[in-house]
Amino acid sequence: MIDVPEQDAITKDNATVTIDGILYYKIINAKDAAYGAENIRRAIINLAQTSMRSAIGSMELDKTFENRNEINERVVRAVSDAAQLWGAHVTRYEIKDIKMPESLRQSMERQMKAERDKRAAVLESEGVKQSEINRAEGEKQAAILRAEGQAKAIELVRQQITQIGGDQAVQLEVAKSAIEQYGRLAKAGNSVVLMGDGADPAGWIAKAMAVLNTVNKGAGSPQTSKANPPWAAN
Repeated sequence: MIDVPEQDAITKDNATVTIDGILYYKIINAKDAAYGAENIRRAIINLAQTSMRSAIGSMELDKTFENRNEINERVVRAVSDAAQLWGAHVTRYEIKDIKMPESLRQSMERQMKAERDKRAAVLESEGVKQSEINRAEGEKQAAILRAEGQAKAIELVRQQITQIGGDQAVQLEVAKSAIEQYGRLAKAGNSVVLMGDGADPAGWIAKAMAVLNTVNKGAGSPQTSKANPPWAAN
């Protein structure tokens, strides 16, 4: 095992970092190890440092932290090729630490925080957008259901009106509603505005009773049910 001392290296985006590591090797040819280099350990350390600076120089700063395994593999390959001449075989290299100036570290932390805040804002906006879509879809479906309900109610009324006595029943309901409204107006104030042909509220009552009698007579005809219709109950 060899400790590769700290060294400065410059990244592709011109950031200076300090890096050290550990290298593992074994002798596979004693003769070459004895005569191939004056100091095989020093030769391996120098080559490892050179390979490390080359690997760091090809990457941007943030990539050096993400691609440690790639850097380790590049150093092993570079040193192994040369170490064969010295009767040695490099088996492994590991980065121990990557340091950077404090100002650069703080700058990276601000950058990462800004990126996290950006992702959080995007996720929040997506959530609000989806919520608005869901609410709009719900309101749309509710409006469709209300429209369908009204259409069914209108169709039911139309069907009832077309029955025998249906038009008289409608007239009766209109007359009853008018009498009720006039009654409310009479209780609310001293003045009542009468609309229609007659100025006497009694005329409205007479008309309503005449329609009611007509409906009751129609209920006894063969084409209708023997039971009184709901609108003749009162």
